[in-house]
Amino acid sequence: MKTIIVVSLCFVCWLTACDSAWGENWMRFRGPTGQGISSETELPVTWSATKNIKWKTSLPGKGWSSPIVFEDHVFLTASTEEGVSCRVICINRKDGSIAWTTEVHRQKPGPMRKQNSYATPTPVTDGKHVYSVFYDGTVIAVDFSGKLVWKNSEVNFFSLHGLGASPILANGQIIMPFDGSSRKETKIGWKVPWEKAVVLSLDARNGSVRWKGTRGKSRVGHVTPILINNGSQLVSAGGDRVQGFDPTTGRRIWSVYSQGEGVTPSPVVGDGLIYTSSGFEAPTLRAIRLGGKGDVTKTHIAWEQKRGVAALSSLLYIK
Repeated sequence: MKTIIVVSLCFVCWLTACDSAWGENWMRFRGPTGQGISSETELPVTWSATKNIKWKTSLPGKGWSSPIVFEDHVFLTASTEEGVSCRVICINRKDGSIAWTTEVHRQKPGPMRKQNSYATPTPVTDGKHVYSVFYDGTVIAVDFSGKLVWKNSEVNFFSLHGLGASPILANGQIIMPFDGSSRKETKIGWKVPWEKAVVLSLDARNGSVRWKGTRGKSRVGHVTPILINNGSQLVSAGGDRVQGFDPTTGRRIWSVYSQGEGVTPSPVVGDGLIYTSSGFEAPTLRAIRLGGKGDVTKTHIAWEQKRGVAALSSLLYIK
């Protein structure tokens, strides 16, 4: 029996903007810089089922991915057939009508936490294509008409938690962390560190592998990476680890031990410090100095805070 779950997408309207004025493009998880900050002003701060809602659209399927926006297009992902059918959906920003919904992949559903879905990673766009990742690790590119451009299944991903991180774009690459666990021995990679986590880079043009970065010993994580220093360094965290990589080669530059599995909050950067929140077991907010090489756990942690640490929500840096 096939089950279709219908969810709704609401578009909160600008209080003073008109339909002809484009807002800021929101092209990836947490916006242009991955720090959750928008340059828009005079946005509504309250809304209800009827107040400050421009349109509302019912969507087939289920997915925790956030919508992204490029000009008059809104993109998001979902799965139907109880997680088997993976879909990319395009919605008209002006009126909420569905422009197209394309099945881009069929996967075999498996275990995950009840808080997760089979279409959780938020897609990313370069203005020409939309790149999305699904539960089994398959990475997809479609054009703005919904036509499949390429598919890459290099990573056969598994995690008892499911997949929660989102891909980013960097210099013509799609970069995606895969911090999973063992299929056969369920505690390996989850409770017991292992060395099979991968930070994957694909060529955005054709989906070919550019490089694979490694973490060393780490555990399950769901953290979306960010770029710092004008895109010259990638900061990516997994269970027990916060690390810096060279985004052109995948070489690991530095690493900090940050105890905790199932880590979810995305890091932020500001005033020469990277701010991170660790996973479960020993929740800790850390500020890490930039500029290190190798294991900098003992030398580059500026401060730690162990009280009131968020286990799931991402951080904001406001100067």
